Amino acid sequence: MQIDKNDEIFFISKDANWQKYRNEVLSYFSLEYNIKVTVLTTGSKQAYLKEHKLLKYKIFKNWFSSTSKFNFFPLAILYVIRNRPKCVIAQNNVSNLTEYILILACRLLNIKFLWWTHAYEHKPIRNYIKRKFKYKYVNFFLKQSKGIITYSSKGKEFLITKKFDRNKIFVANNTLDTEKLKAQREIIIRTTSREELIIKLFPNLDIKSKFIVFSGRVLENKKLHNLIKSFEYVLRKYELVNLIVIGDGSELTNCINLADELNISDSVYFMGSVYEDDKLNEYLSISDVFVIPGLVGLSIIHAFAFGIPFITERQVGHGPEIQYLKHNFNGFIVDEDNTIEMAETILSILNDDRLFSYLSNNALQTFYEDASIKNMINSIYDAVNS
Repeated sequence: MQIDKNDEIFFISKDANWQKYRNEVLSYFSLEYNIKVTVLTTGSKQAYLKEHKLLKYKIFKNWFSSTSKFNFFPLAILYVIRNRPKCVIAQNNVSNLTEYILILACRLLNIKFLWWTHAYEHKPIRNYIKRKFKYKYVNFFLKQSKGIITYSSKGKEFLITKKFDRNKIFVANNTLDTEKLKAQREIIIRTTSREELIIKLFPNLDIKSKFIVFSGRVLENKKLHNLIKSFEYVLRKYELVNLIVIGDGSELTNCINLADELNISDSVYFMGSVYEDDKLNEYLSISDVFVIPGLVGLSIIHAFAFGIPFITERQVGHGPEIQYLKHNFNGFIVDEDNTIEMAETILSILNDDRLFSYLSNNALQTFYEDASIKNMINSIYDAVNS
């Protein structure tokens, strides 16, 4: 089956609000191949979700409450039946009942249906019965599709062990719009210096200051509290260093209070959520180390786009993007909850310009060679046209 410019793909999303990076990928895909993409979703379309002539959003009502784990928007199923797209792509989100009814409808209507998913349980379920039931349930519906796009090679390898047809599996390593990030970084390099940015962003700080940055949702599983504890140790050894925290979430107040208790709040800057690319990129341009102690996601791509060494903890549950982190090459993985080891690792980078340059150059290499959005969308296109 070939997709051409007169055809349309529907992408099913449980909630529009979190789809900023997915918006960038689908936008790049639609423009690169001149294919119409319509996102069928619930919630509200935020300003950061950009539409254009080839990428549109269609918002439907969720029959469950906003506080429910589950999601069901049956009018999207009727919309698919009426419009008969060439292909439907969904995410295998077990709480989105819409997807599982829709895949059966697509089989009856001869509409190609693809899953775009981890393919494996990257956050293992501890309860044996619940885990067994979920695996059976998920695998049954995975096998009803015409193909599966995985976020990483680990997903493909997992499916092969479960006797899935390897020819139906396509690896699209998860990433951001790397072409946009390249252009933004180049603009900053051409137009301003690190010293000028420090004066602009933190006029009261010494221009020789160094910066540790955390960027992401401030949730318990991101373990910002561990970084704050490590930073208190770092400050005792390295005076001209500051911590920039970009993001908001349920643990933010606790983390602010922790910084106060440790008497380091003068050196910790809580910036809240930063959605403007220009502003976020300025903070990254002055950063020397990027740390997320907890679960790693797409923020590692943003770090590597600016050549920032990345540090996280060794633990179960990281997203597929952890595949980009190579220990002692573009960053470090320290033992879980070992805040002293994390602090010493940060200090090793701050105190050794040669080590920083080595890690930074390798981070950029990883960004350019392994994390390219072109690799990702080419794999999606292959899956759609298989």
